[in-house]
Amino acid sequence: MSEYYYITRNSAPFVKEGRREITEAEWRMAVAADPDLAIEQPEESGPRGASSGVWAVWHSYPGGYPAWFVLLRDGDVEVKGMDDALFEKFQQLATALDARIFCETGKEFA
Repeated sequence: MSEYYYITRNSAPFVKEGRREITEAEWRMAVAADPDLAIEQPEESGPRGASSGVWAVWHSYPGGYPAWFVLLRDGDVEVKGMDDALFEKFQQLATALDARIFCETGKEFA
């Protein structure tokens, strides 16, 4: 079973009070600045369904299949599963968004 990982500007993912959200405009700018990524909506049968947020895809992901990232409606970015390549890309995005990386258990990654 894969864990979910998050990019957030908050003290942890799912924080409700005093949220500092990543905006859709900021997300689109960060994705546009990365030549490996593109804003694309998955088919409805895709990961979590297309309606859950603003999706970005990494078609050239070295894992052999497209990797999907989503800016959720609560202003955090999510990806399911993590390997070295995804972590490096997630670090680049977190830096571009002035944010931090956490896994679903609340562990922060530097």
